[in-house]
Amino acid sequence: MVSLTSEDAHFRTRDVPDAVRPTDLNQRATELADWLLLVTQMLKSNIVTVGDTNEIRTVIGRLQVTKVDLEQRHSQLEDIFTLAQNIKNKTSDVDIRTSITEKLERVRSQWDSTQHAVEARLLQLDDMTVHSNQWEEQRKEVTALVGHTDGHFQNLLQRSRDPLTKQFEDSKEFLQTLGRGQAKVAAFNELLQPAFTRILV
Repeated sequence: MVSLTSEDAHFRTRDVPDAVRPTDLNQRATELADWLLLVTQMLKSNIVTVGDTNEIRTVIGRLQVTKVDLEQRHSQLEDIFTLAQNIKNKTSDVDIRTSITEKLERVRSQWDSTQHAVEARLLQLDDMTVHSNQWEEQRKEVTALVGHTDGHFQNLLQRSRDPLTKQFEDSKEFLQTLGRGQAKVAAFNELLQPAFTRILV
């Protein structure tokens, strides 16, 4: 959080005209810093379930609103810098000028960090949406494959009295079906890996 409160008393002892005291600057900088802190906390608390596209889209919607808020509040950041520059222009005290510059750098750093975090999270969630859709499609295919092969296997067990030649042909067909399904299972596993990686990080 950025605050000039601790230095207000110090400023009041210096040769700064009343019209340009840092009180207003301190208030504006603190309000903006507090809001940026709330955004950062919101980013940390908005955890999503991998594979739950509805939940992911809901969080994306919230972050898009926050991104618009950031864009609209950028004028507040510019106002803070303008006010700070006016104060610096009207005082020759090096300590005051240096202190204001340091505060502005912290506000700017917090702003840039928050903006980057929002944009990075949006990109991450967009990527998760794509992977979740692919995962769901593959899951349905693998589930159907498992159901089909299980039924086929149970059928083979029940036909143990058939001639060996017939059993051999059926078993061969069953193994071929398993072989074709192996590619789907492998693709499904590949989609799961990034999800598990994000969970463990």
